[in-house]
Amino acid sequence: SLRRIIAHEIGHSLDVPEDTQTRLQGHASWIKELYCDLIALKGYSEIEGLNPREREPEIALAMTLASGRLDYQIYNNSGKDHTRQEYFRARAIILKYLLDGGNVRIETNRLGEGFLNWDDPRTVFDDISNLLIAVENIMRQGQFKEAEAFLNHYFNPRIYDQIERAEFEGNGTSKNFLDNS
Repeated sequence: SLRRIIAHEIGHSLDVPEDTQTRLQGHASWIKELYCDLIALKGYSEIEGLNPREREPEIALAMTLASGRLDYQIYNNSGKDHTRQEYFRARAIILKYLLDGGNVRIETNRLGEGFLNWDDPRTVFDDISNLLIAVENIMRQGQFKEAEAFLNHYFNPRIYDQIERAEFEGNGTSKNFLDNS
């Protein structure tokens, strides 16, 4: 969705501390991209006047997660030094955080294909707001070690594989695939 992309780019012009690069060093790029993705999603979820039956904020979320899948393919095909790794890291962190929170889950269709699903978009966007607070704290006053610990906890470079190899018990109930393998 074009609004999500525009909101993400606007996020880059918000008040990012001048010392972010110095404090976070190699983590500054993915933190900034994650921050901008989260700002865009949070803002999208709060646009007044959108018809609640219209699922535009949910579509923006789905597009962000789908973009992460494309970034994942680029990341794996081009190596970890590829220039888009900060986008992949940001979106993989969003996905893992949402899966960890339990409001987004991996399901399978009748053909056995894995996909992401959620019941109540408000709870998903609440999770996004909570993640934004944590990321903004790191970006504004965090140090390298805090960014490193955050990355180690929330970044799973194989997170998108879990959708492809979804295994389920019974009628559509999902298992937790949040291992780091």
